[in-house]
Amino acid sequence: MKTLKGYLRGGKVLLLMNKIDTAVDVYKHGLRQVPQSDPNYKLLEGMHIKGLERQNQKAQKVFDSKHDPFTVLPLEIIEMIMFQVPFTTLV
Repeated sequence: MKTLKGYLRGGKVLLLMNKIDTAVDVYKHGLRQVPQSDPNYKLLEGMHIKGLERQNQKAQKVFDSKHDPFTVLPLEIIEMIMFQVPFTTLV
């Protein structure tokens, strides 16, 4: 029981610090270490699922943010890319 609380507290602190990946790893490790017969096992499992959902939301935000790569890349790299694209496609 004492170790279960440690996993829960550690994961919660990591979530608050926005270290979602590490928190999910802590919960996952806790699920392997704590027996399923523990009365609070479901709580740990729920926190693991919550962490996975936050991971997915974070990944979705990165995917949704649309950045023009040409505003970030150096001019030399942009030129190298543009020389590879056929003229008709550029027009």
